Amino acid sequence: MIDNGSAKDGWLSVYVPFNQEIMFKQFISRIPGADVYMVGSFVTFLSFFVLVGLYLLLVDKAHIRQMGRMPLDDSSTD
Repeated sequence: MIDNGSAKDGWLSVYVPFNQEIMFKQFISRIPGADVYMVGSFVTFLSFFVLVGLYLLLVDKAHIRQMGRMPLDDSSTD
């Protein structure tokens, strides 16, 4: 058997044979506080894409067209 943590720590004392797969649900149920990290990651992921979507809906379309044409314009003064 493989010791994935110290029994005195308690937060990661999962004993698993090397060739046995652990179901995700069982893995999460053995680590206290893991659900907080999962929910936090989901909220961060979701809020990022919602904010980007709102930005794309609210940004000035002329600005988007101007930025899109910039690489093609030769009139830049460098």
